[in-house]
Amino acid sequence: MKPHLQFSALCDDVGRSSEGKLVVYGVFEGILSQTFPATHRSCFVCNRWTGGTGAHREQIRILAPNNRVAVVEGPETEFHLTNRASVHTVVCRLEGLTFKRPGVYWVHVVLDGEVVCEYALNVKLRSEEARPNGPRLAPPPAKKLPVQD
Repeated sequence: MKPHLQFSALCDDVGRSSEGKLVVYGVFEGILSQTFPATHRSCFVCNRWTGGTGAHREQIRILAPNNRVAVVEGPETEFHLTNRASVHTVVCRLEGLTFKRPGVYWVHVVLDGEVVCEYALNVKLRSEEARPNGPRLAPPPAKKLPVQD
């Protein structure tokens, strides 16, 4: 039985609190750059699966605005759910993303070869007026999850 995607978060980092809780840092829906092509050093996609059973394969893809060319494809990750109450969290690290031009890119969550979730990643040219002025908050220390590549 196919599982349900409980959540998918495009973020800067993922860890665990001292109580063992999943902590997702810097969830974002867009990237600003002063120049193009722009390279985003790394990010993570954190997905939680539940409500299904059996063995499954997940893959993350980020597609260019034409929705045909992959900017990056994450590794295929296999996971197993023993019963419908089981949960499994897949953390995929994506490195060296290069965006040739501004536009709406698409994050695809693929389960067993089928796109089950799609959401926009807005890549924009940063204008001088759009620069944030507030202080940056540092995330609390957390244990790093192993990256499932």
